[in-house]
Amino acid sequence: MEIGTVRERLWLLAHDDRADLQPLLNPGALAIGLMAATLVDLLLDDRIVCRGGFLKPHLQSGRRAASRELDPITAGVLHELTGETSRLSDVLRAARAELPADQHHPYVRLYQRTLAALLAAGVVTEQRRTLRATRFYLADAGGLSWNRGQLNTRLVYHDRPSDPVTDCLAALVWCLNLHTMLATPYTPGEAATILRQITEAIPRNAGPSSPLTVVPHLAACVRTAVGDLATAAF
Repeated sequence: MEIGTVRERLWLLAHDDRADLQPLLNPGALAIGLMAATLVDLLLDDRIVCRGGFLKPHLQSGRRAASRELDPITAGVLHELTGETSRLSDVLRAARAELPADQHHPYVRLYQRTLAALLAAGVVTEQRRTLRATRFYLADAGGLSWNRGQLNTRLVYHDRPSDPVTDCLAALVWCLNLHTMLATPYTPGEAATILRQITEAIPRNAGPSSPLTVVPHLAACVRTAVGDLATAAF
C-alpha cells in the first residue's frame, strides 16, 4: 500500500508501530519536519521555488503549474505562500507555534491534521477509551513496511539512480536524525553518512533548473530550526 504525500510518509516513519503509534520525535521537531515535508511536496509538484532563502509560487507562462490536485493541507500552505513573501526559515519555525483552539493557520497543527487525513483514508485506525487516551494503530502494517522498505532499499543502493520522492524523504529523515531511531541495515553513523550523500546529490540528479535544488538548503534549515528548540526556553 502506497501513501499519498511525503508528509504522510514522514508522519508514519516517525512513529513506533510495535504497539500503538507513539511518536519517535518530540512534538516541536516533528512539526518542523512535517512542514518541511509539505514544502517538499510542493517542490516535487513544481508549485513553489526558493530563491535567496525566500519561498514563492512557481509561475509558468502566466499560470501556476499543476500536475495533480493537491490535498487540503498542502493546498492551504500553498495558498498562504501565495499571499506573502516568506522566508524559508520563518515558515519552518512557524509550524511549531501554539494557537488557541478557536484559531487556525495553515502552518500550524500539521501533526493533528495529518493524523486526521490518515484516519479518513483508512491508513490509521483509532481506539477510543472512556478513561484513558485514545490509541492509534495502523490499519495495514504493510503500508509502513513498504515505506520503510523504500528507505532501506535506497540506503543499500545509494550509488544507483532513484526517484526524487524517496531521495527527498531520505533528506528529511537525515536532517531530523530520525535514522537513529529506525531499523536500517547500517549503524546510525553509517546511515547518516549515506543519507547526507543522498541529500547532497539531489540538485545534481534533479538538474540545475529544478526546484529540488533547494532541498539540501531546506535540510540545513530544518537542522537549525530543530536545534533552536533546545535553547528556546533560554
